[in-house]
Amino acid sequence: MATLLFSLAGVAYASDHAPLPQRAWHTSPSGDPRSSTIYPVIEWKIVESLRIGMPQAQAEALIGLPLQFYHHPVNAIVYSKAAQGRMVEVALMRAADGSIEDISFKPR
Repeated sequence: MATLLFSLAGVAYASDHAPLPQRAWHTSPSGDPRSSTIYPVIEWKIVESLRIGMPQAQAEALIGLPLQFYHHPVNAIVYSKAAQGRMVEVALMRAADGSIEDISFKPR
């Protein structure tokens, strides 16, 4: 079943017209201008390399920065320009073991 989910996620990434799934747990950053948090903007090919089950350290190595889970207990946020050319907020949910448990996308 997990292999099927990974395969389906890969198909969604590969297609220029596939919808990017937004999960119910996805928590966006505050829009408050007093927020001092800067979220990284990464290349889409890096987003495509992120995988469910990937250790947090490996995800951080790909992104080039620490994931900011301390700002959002549920997920860390990065931004990217999707293959479709639109900006996307990417949320990474961390599992209890520190790996990436799920990935969610929100058009911006």
